[in-house]
Amino acid sequence: MLPYRTVENVIDGIVVSFVDITALKEVEKIAADARAFAETITDTIREALLVLDGNLKVVSANKVFYRNFEITREKTEGGHIFSLGNGQWDIPRLRNSSKRLSRRSLLSMTLRWSMTFQISGTGEWFLTPE
Repeated sequence: MLPYRTVENVIDGIVVSFVDITALKEVEKIAADARAFAETITDTIREALLVLDGNLKVVSANKVFYRNFEITREKTEGGHIFSLGNGQWDIPRLRNSSKRLSRRSLLSMTLRWSMTFQISGTGEWFLTPE
């Protein structure tokens, strides 16, 4: 809101402008519904699932991942994979690959490795593109 001033510089009202945000709110709802649907699907997967972006930052994980690694969503999402679990995910093969390859190349490759975690034990892991 802005004051309306007369020629004599006296406030004689206010100017109010409105913007229709209906379309924006509809798009936000569609996006939120899509994310909820995707989370529902990933939560039905019986194996631990971690979703990463092109910079290897955690976008999301499923309930099995959080339970198996005894970590919370708040400590996981938005963080870098190498910082998860006190650095347990700082896997040399993954780190070296991420340094020497372009983002596009990294997202098109499949890595496979075995490792032991303090909490969940030994497991075989795959990093595969979507």
